[in-house]
Amino acid sequence: MKSQMPKSQNPQISSDKETEIGRDVSNSVVVTGSGNVIHVGDKKTVSKTSTKRKNQVKPTNAKRKLNVGIVVAIIGLVGTICAALIASPISTILLGGIPDLNIPPIQIYFSEETPSAVPTQVPTEMPTHVFSTPLPDEVTDIKGVDMVLVPSGEFIMGWDGGYSYDEKPAHRVYLDDYYIDKFEVTNALYRACVQDGTCLKPDDIKSKTRPVYYGDQSFDNFPVIYVDWYMAKTYCEWREATLPTEAQWEKSARGTNGNDYPWDQSWGSKVDCSYANYSQCVFDTALVDSREKGKGIYGVYNLVGNVSEWVADWYSEDYYQQLGDITVNPQGPATGEFKGVRGGSWDSNDYELKSYVRSSYNAMNPKSSSDTVGFRCARDVTP
Repeated sequence: MKSQMPKSQNPQISSDKETEIGRDVSNSVVVTGSGNVIHVGDKKTVSKTSTKRKNQVKPTNAKRKLNVGIVVAIIGLVGTICAALIASPISTILLGGIPDLNIPPIQIYFSEETPSAVPTQVPTEMPTHVFSTPLPDEVTDIKGVDMVLVPSGEFIMGWDGGYSYDEKPAHRVYLDDYYIDKFEVTNALYRACVQDGTCLKPDDIKSKTRPVYYGDQSFDNFPVIYVDWYMAKTYCEWREATLPTEAQWEKSARGTNGNDYPWDQSWGSKVDCSYANYSQCVFDTALVDSREKGKGIYGVYNLVGNVSEWVADWYSEDYYQQLGDITVNPQGPATGEFKGVRGGSWDSNDYELKSYVRSSYNAMNPKSSSDTVGFRCARDVTP
């Protein structure tokens, strides 16, 4: 590195200039000719230059040689500095080296296959609710009505071997936890809603063989009849519940094994009047807590026989064909003309009692009522 002097000045160097330059080689210490000290290590050597100036005279050849010597000395010092830097750990890093820090080498592996641009299909996970305590198997709602738990999970809905197109194809359905009435809604329970001013009276007070049925206390624990879909819906809402969906009704009856009838998980279950009240029995309604042998896996009585039951869904004969392999909490078609009715009644044959049976014959205008149709309520479980 050269230092330029102003042109107007021509320094004269005395012949008796004394220059002492020191360097501690063992510690890589470098001192410049100008008296600066360069520390490269823990020790230092000080260079002292003493110059006595006399009268200025013109430079001679000898003095020019002396200037050349100083330049050579500076070049030598620069080389020494470079050598010192190269020998230091700092230069190792600056020049691309890595000190030995005993770090194990990093191995990088490259796949020979080109990644696919198509995203991996992730299986659909069924929704689950986590409760701090187990849900009770049976509860009593705000109106004192007994309800039983149907746990969340999958079941098979429909049947491929049936006579009706409406039941096909069999398909998987996932339902969240819900509660459903243990018994069909009775004359006494419905009358409480009427007396409260919320519900309308049934369209008729008789039954098939009884001139006075609704209002006669002898039949208080029999299923209410002659209520249309809207009347049934109003009653369930009065209890802060709903009509069960068609899927909820069928799972309550079939369980998770796809059985024909509620009372038996085996294929080809028998039917007689000890299991269900159907066309071979009394030819009218019966007590809602009768036929304990016929209750379902979840403890629900008379899901088939006695009276058919309104469900929440609109009816569509091809609704099952519109669903995928698995459906979560289906609510039925968005619109329709008729509402679904499930389960068969005291007027049904043994085939119509099968838990998967559905057809246009069983669907009804929501404003109509019958002596063969009643209902029960359900409600979802919220965490």
